[in-house]
Amino acid sequence: MKLQSQSGITLLFSVFVMSGVALITMSVGFFAIQELRASRSVILSEPAIGAAETAAESGLWQLYRTSSQPSNCQTGVDTRVLTASQTLDSRCIKYASATIGVTAGAEYVFNLYDPNNRNGNLNPGYTSIVATYLNGATSLTIRVERLDAILVSSTTIPPGSQATQITLPTSPSDDNRFRVIMSSAGNVTVDVNTNLGMSDFPTLATEGCATQGTDPSSCLTSKDAFRRKLEVLVPR
Repeated sequence: MKLQSQSGITLLFSVFVMSGVALITMSVGFFAIQELRASRSVILSEPAIGAAETAAESGLWQLYRTSSQPSNCQTGVDTRVLTASQTLDSRCIKYASATIGVTAGAEYVFNLYDPNNRNGNLNPGYTSIVATYLNGATSLTIRVERLDAILVSSTTIPPGSQATQITLPTSPSDDNRFRVIMSSAGNVTVDVNTNLGMSDFPTLATEGCATQGTDPSSCLTSKDAFRRKLEVLVPR
């Protein structure tokens, strides 16, 4: 009777052991798959990061060492395939607002011009300046002059004010490149933008893309492509 009461224990124990082994096997397989995916991501992401940095370095070289500059992001992107790789990089220049610190008693000067044709384009298309007072306790004065020092406007912005818009003249018969001079009796921080962005504060936008395929152009459409982006502020 004692032997009969213990019948089936061995079978039940075997089921538990097999279940444990199966669970361990499934866990090991799951983690192995995750490691393979992570390894593939590293293999593709490192070239993408390197390509983005390469595009940034070549873009800076083009800006500072040559007479040309990368394409404007609004009109096009400069793309190239890196030699002997499944990687491509791209770069372009975009213009946005700039946060500027004005030191007490000192003038801060920047210019508005066509960055692609500084001397040839006398009407680059600037129609307005928007200045937003950020920090400080004294009024900020913004003078706008043409490049021949003819005064266009003078605006005083009190501390804590909202965004102030300054309208620029756009007569096609005039030289509509401008010099903007900001000054204050105290230290002031201001955000400045124009309808075309800030030509003296371009941002170099770069991207690197790597893919497992043999055609680097598939980076634009492939789901297996890895992309990395960089933005470098390049004050002039």
